[in-house]
Amino acid sequence: MPTNKDYEILARVKQLERLKLTEEEKVLVRLIKTQLERDWRKYLIQSLNKMLRKRNVPIG
Repeated sequence: MPTNKDYEILARVKQLERLKLTEEEKVLVRLIKTQLERDWRKYLIQSLNKMLRKRNVPIG
């Protein structure tokens, strides 16, 4: 169940998404947005796996 803080975070994320952000800022905004998801851990795992694959590191 979303809280008032969740809505506050989402509103600020939406404001930032309308701006011209650096790639680093875009990644951070996406990460923050995923934290509002019920199953936020899957997004972290996906991002970590992507970084590992990019560097040819075995995932396990």
